[in-house]
Amino acid sequence: MSSVIIFGAGASHGAGDVLPSKPPLGSGLFSELFKNFPESWGALSSEATTAFETSFEGGMKVIWNKYGGAIMELMRHMALYFAQFRPRKIGSTAYASVARELKRRKLENQVTLVTLNYECLLETEFRYAGVELSYSLKEVHQHEMKILKPHGSCNFVPEGVSGPVSSIQMGRDAIIEMPVRVISNINEVIKHILAEALPPIMCLYMEGKPTQVARGTIKAIQKAAQDEVSMAKAVVVVGVHPNPQDTHIWYSIASCQGRVGYVGPSVQDFTEWAEEYRPEAENLILAEDFQTGVVQIADFIERSENAPQ
Repeated sequence: MSSVIIFGAGASHGAGDVLPSKPPLGSGLFSELFKNFPESWGALSSEATTAFETSFEGGMKVIWNKYGGAIMELMRHMALYFAQFRPRKIGSTAYASVARELKRRKLENQVTLVTLNYECLLETEFRYAGVELSYSLKEVHQHEMKILKPHGSCNFVPEGVSGPVSSIQMGRDAIIEMPVRVISNINEVIKHILAEALPPIMCLYMEGKPTQVARGTIKAIQKAAQDEVSMAKAVVVVGVHPNPQDTHIWYSIASCQGRVGYVGPSVQDFTEWAEEYRPEAENLILAEDFQTGVVQIADFIERSENAPQ
């Protein structure tokens, strides 16, 4: 049994000084994509645009149901958008601080990282701090820390099908299963996205989190993350708004055997969720802000790992 830290959009948004700006929360994502990609996200129908302005998931549902042929280019541009994020000064964000704390306490082998984010800020900062990461779903080496990205990532690229931009078309009901390759260098990620028609493997940001490319791989990652959470001694949730409808995340948290700690501003929502779904279990508010909650995260995990069975 290990401990698990789950990072969401709120973690990257509140991690510190990031270029070109703070990664947006869901409520601000469409306006950023609209501004940066006028030929795709900025050229959607008025129906879709109105839906996106109400909620990103609602807008994506309109695209999924009515404009399935546009999804591939939209997702390619979304991946390009998320691939740009990096620390202004490497080693300066809260991600780096967590990595250093875990390493200092020799907890690298006892923690699994789960991130719901498409960007690679976490990977950049952990590697700079000297923590080796493994995306493997099997047992990792003793010197590595497992990382799972159940919604996919901008650096997960498909192997086996290749073609220049606009050379491949896919309708909504098309599904392509193929191997997935992870590109560690973010500049190489950007080059790949610019050159290839198929987007990186990223779930659509909507209810059910569907994906058309390498669906089997994503389902396997989601199952691995659920298993890790369910059996964990401790689960720390950072910057994820409690949403019981996201059952692939919150069901396993609700049923986990260990303690659950929360970091983020949605304290009241988490408290209400815990009272309903984990009334007999230990649930703690660790901090309302990622940057000020780093030590509390490490303390919580260390206490849990050292607690008697």
